[in-house]
Amino acid sequence: MMTYATLKKDVGAVIAQLEKHAAEHCRPYYNKIREEGRRTYKDPVQVAARFIYLNKTCYNGLYRVNSKGHFNVPMGSYKNPTVCDTDNLLAVAHVLKKATVKTQSFKKITPKAGDLVYCDPPYDATFTGYTSAGFNEADQQALRDQCRAWNRAGVHVILSNSDTPLIRSLYAEFRRIPIAASRFINCQGDKREKVTELLICGD
Repeated sequence: MMTYATLKKDVGAVIAQLEKHAAEHCRPYYNKIREEGRRTYKDPVQVAARFIYLNKTCYNGLYRVNSKGHFNVPMGSYKNPTVCDTDNLLAVAHVLKKATVKTQSFKKITPKAGDLVYCDPPYDATFTGYTSAGFNEADQQALRDQCRAWNRAGVHVILSNSDTPLIRSLYAEFRRIPIAASRFINCQGDKREKVTELLICGD
């Protein structure tokens, strides 16, 4: 979220910092930036550029932290990763100029009738350890309850999740559209097949 806010405010500075990362990129440099940790940086521009750099160069773009909250994904095997996609960053910054960026629980947002809420939670029955808190079955049910409340208040709700018995059961009253999606996280290339997800829509 700090990255979004910083791109909105000062995309040029983020691009300049990313260009420096791109020029230095190699395994020792990646490990150095990864180990420095977000708390090392006071400047939001450095935080945003570090986040994007690690995302573009880590293993399959996976975001994961350990129990101490430290990013711990190894570097990916890319010959020439696009660390700084200037055109895309400028386009993102342009869109963000029209947005309000906040960090808060989904339970606290207050959409109005006619608004659209899209939810992309950690998927059921897949890797949910992005943070030490995780996202368990009770969290999935709490999100369903909130989606139900929004929908009944006239808010348009769209949610993505795994196609599992739990998710089908939780969202039985919603439209559930199966979607074939590619997965690239598996360490074995021949196991990266398409899986079925659910696109869940309120009335």
